[in-house]
Amino acid sequence: MTTALLSAARSARVPAPSSDTGVFVLLLVIIFLLAAGVVTLLLRRPRGRAAARRPDQPGWMVSGDTRGLDQRGILADTCMDVAEMLENDALTARLQLGLEQAGYEIVAPTGGRFDPKVHEAFARRPTDDPALELVVAATVRPGYRLDGQTIRQAKVVVYRVVSPPARG
Repeated sequence: MTTALLSAARSARVPAPSSDTGVFVLLLVIIFLLAAGVVTLLLRRPRGRAAARRPDQPGWMVSGDTRGLDQRGILADTCMDVAEMLENDALTARLQLGLEQAGYEIVAPTGGRFDPKVHEAFARRPTDDPALELVVAATVRPGYRLDGQTIRQAKVVVYRVVSPPARG
């Protein structure tokens, strides 16, 4: 009897995990990270007089004399971080769509002029063409704007003209 059960177990086919399983696990991880981040920030929230003396920081919003966590900003910041880490284009696109629906504008300035108020120069790409000087060659990480204000600068690669070596 035991031999029959062992041979039946060996011949049974175990289905390979589908891509849906991977997506489900990834979504569970994202939800866990979001929940952990919100709980951590709520536990750090100052109370009483400490709240009145706390300086303005990202993630805090001032409303009259009361201060509280800007939960929308925290959630958006977490989504931006997760979208940057993902290798799955479909999930990245879904997170970015959610940010757009929440009012955030995605800034991917490839081909435009470099603006230090909106872009963070991540690297330089040499060029011989003076017309390309300070033009964004590539976007490493998109930036985000909300109501016309830059929330996160885009990390970009910028063209810089290489001067020819001096002849002596």
